[in-house]
Parts: sequence; C-alpha cells; structure tokens
Amino acid sequence: MRRVARYLLRDVRRCLLASVPILGLLSGSASADLIEVDLSSAGDGLVTRDTATALDWLDLTLTTNLSVNAVLGGAGGWLPAGWRYATDPEVLSLWFNGGIVEIGLAGSPANLPGITLLIGLLGETLSGGGTYGLVASDCPDCRVNYLFPNLGSSFVGVASMGDVFYGADHSDAATGHWLVRDAIPEPATAVLLMAATRSDDVPAGQGMRSTRGFESLPARQLPGAKGP
Repeated sequence: MRRVARYLLRDVRRCLLASVPILGLLSGSASADLIEVDLSSAGDGLVTRDTATALDWLDLTLTTNLSVNAVLGGAGGWLPAGWRYATDPEVLSLWFNGGIVEIGLAGSPANLPGITLLIGLLGETLSGGGTYGLVASDCPDCRVNYLFPNLGSSFVGVASMGDVFYGADHSDAATGHWLVRDAIPEPATAVLLMAATRSDDVPAGQGMRSTRGFESLPARQLPGAKGP
C-alpha cells in the first residue's frame, strides 16, 4: 500500500509539474539571464547563476559517479559547502528561464536552443550531447531530470522529468546531481555596492566615479533506470 500511495502521489506531482511551464508562458516571465560564474578559481566557469531566482547551479559534470545517499552523506563536500538538492519546481524554473518551452519525452524542436544553452552552461554528462541529473524527489526511487537534444527522429529537444528513477544508492558516470545554493555576490560586485552606499559621504568636489557597465524512457538509454 505504501508503494502504491507513492506512485499515486507521483502521478499527481507530474500533473502539477506539467502545468508550471504553461503558467510561466502565460505570465510572460521568461526574462532571466543565465550567466556563468566561477566556483573556486578564476575562469573555471563551473557555476551557472540564474539572475531571476538568485540561485547558483553547480555544473552537473562535477557530481557524476555519486549516489544520492553518498551526496547526502557529504561525498564531494558539496552539502557541507552550502549546496543542496534543488526541488523539481526550481529545476523547472531554470529550464524555463533557459528557453525550454515543453516538458516531456516527446520533446519539441522549439526546445533545442534552450537545451543547447543549458548543456553548454551545466555540462554534458552523457556522450551524444545529453545531460542527466538526480534530485532527491521520490527517493528511494529518486527522480532523474534530463535534457537531450536528440534521442532519435521521434525524440528531438527532450526536456523530461518524472519518467526515469534511480535507487538512492545508484551512481554512474553519465548522471550528475541538480545542486543549488543562494547566489553569492562576486567580490567586484560587493565592492561596487559598498562604494555606492558610501557615495553620500564624499566631500563636495571629490565625487566618486562609477561605471555601469512524461512517457517512459527505454531502459537501454539509461543503464539501471527504473520506470514509473
């Protein structure tokens, strides 16, 4: 009964998730800028910042070969460093802000520009151009949310969630994890903000200058995948 209840809840959640991009399109809220920022060294570009949600997204390629239980247990040091698992609505917001317009395995050619952008920013985890990431939803059958430009002539521009699940101890080289943190202002930005707040204290004549510049994915596509 407990497992049946979980699958019923999953079906309800799918319906709710499917409505999110539609609501976003109606409201005309897709105006976010996704920018690449550095994680630990200048120029590494391992973080994607969504300026609409003020969330930083860790490159998926950094968290492959780890299970959900391993990440939750501190593997990789991501959670102790302030990262956490994204929620499904947060993933959907990122996708929508990146240009995804349709969710589901059937895909849409209109998704291709957004998928190209997001994979370019977040990294390619699977040979052939796809990127796969786990969230902690529905664990111990953990949800895989994935982007793929082409899964064959019938599956073009795929942005899907809710049709592939892995066990909480599963790990492989083709699947990362959707990890986020609150956006951290870069040092240069912080300095400019401090300067702006102090500008009123500058004596006359010494003004400061400023510049502004869900169908089921075949199991063979994802080794070890479990369908709904």
